[in-house]
Amino acid sequence: MPEVLAAAEELAGEGVAAHVVDVTSLDRLYTAWQRTLRQGVRTATAPSVAGALRTAFPDRAPVVTVHDAASHAMAWLGSALGVHAVPLGVDAFGQSGSVHDLYELHDLLPGSIVNAALAALTLG
Repeated sequence: MPEVLAAAEELAGEGVAAHVVDVTSLDRLYTAWQRTLRQGVRTATAPSVAGALRTAFPDRAPVVTVHDAASHAMAWLGSALGVHAVPLGVDAFGQSGSVHDLYELHDLLPGSIVNAALAALTLG
């Protein structure tokens, strides 16, 4: 989390607003989104953004997900929110080293997060 907050601070310094959301239960968010999707399928209506997602992400803006595990675990957030997403995470396993060295290897340091945010902004 300190890396994400440092990246948000750097982005703010560059005039880019960034909202940091600490997702403590990815499963609960995913389940709420899936429930909303299934309701839309059953009733042939356009699904809305699930309430928990609407609360956590009130603005429609690109998303960078940062996960100290497989990046794809949070990649669905872009689809759920209807925005572009750049997922960052640990997609190769077996390396050893200090936390800093491993975060650098997997692009989880503030500089990489900033670059991912700037890339997300250009996807639209």
